[in-house]
Amino acid sequence: MLNQLAREWELDFIQLRPGNLSVSLSQFITSNFQLGQTSFNYAVKQEGRSPEGVWTFAFPNDVSIY
Repeated sequence: MLNQLAREWELDFIQLRPGNLSVSLSQFITSNFQLGQTSFNYAVKQEGRSPEGVWTFAFPNDVSIY
């Protein structure tokens, strides 16, 4: 199931400043729920879409977006 969901995401992250980009990605997936946390050491622009029927939410604070 994880492999199927991972293939359906169509996302690109465009690095906005030069440098060595470092990314941390954590995922928790069940049959009807997916929780992910991604951390970048540089600002990026996200383009693309989530899989059909999947809603995504981001929660910003003063330092990060969750």
